[in-house]
Amino acid sequence: MNYIKCPNQHYYDADVYPVCPQCNAVVSYDHTTMINNERRPTVTVGGDAKSGKTVAFWGKTKGEKTMERASEKQIENWIDGMDRFNATPEFGTTRIVFTKPDLQNREYVKEEMKKIGLEVKEDAIGNIYGILKGEDPTLAPVWTGSHIDTVPNAGKFDGMAGVVCGMEAARLIQKSKRRHERDIIVIAYTSEEPTRYRLGCLGSRAMSGDM
Repeated sequence: MNYIKCPNQHYYDADVYPVCPQCNAVVSYDHTTMINNERRPTVTVGGDAKSGKTVAFWGKTKGEKTMERASEKQIENWIDGMDRFNATPEFGTTRIVFTKPDLQNREYVKEEMKKIGLEVKEDAIGNIYGILKGEDPTLAPVWTGSHIDTVPNAGKFDGMAGVVCGMEAARLIQKSKRRHERDIIVIAYTSEEPTRYRLGCLGSRAMSGDM
């Protein structure tokens, strides 16, 4: 087996398929290009080298802009934005599920998801889904995320960083207008911490039928 990745990010066995079976891209090792002081193979998109367009091997087409890097400032702003909803600002972060700070923070997170172009849904137990629609709704989605509740006097990063980093990834994909087949879902699970009801992971338990 000789698994390689085509310019459109599809993996396939080059010993079995002469071109990418999903998009017909041809990987040609006849030419190399110096990229960041490293010699990389070039590839050809299309049925043959004459009609195709030469691109860098990792899939960046000629003239295409590289996706911008994640914004530390944006991530920091979201984490600090959540930390405004805090029952103990003088001593860590306290946001027990379904208390006023938690309910306020939920609204904040949903609004921020909408601002970056995500479709927002919420289920019966309160899991929040920020959905970046893909091209094929029949495919299983890609999920990322964490929780936004805390134990008493916690830090402001545990859980929250997992949600906002997923949001930032979705923001960058949305801004770049890159095509993706699967829905990308950023989820904020309800009550990961066993605080109010003495049972943790309520949101994920409800989803899996393990209550």
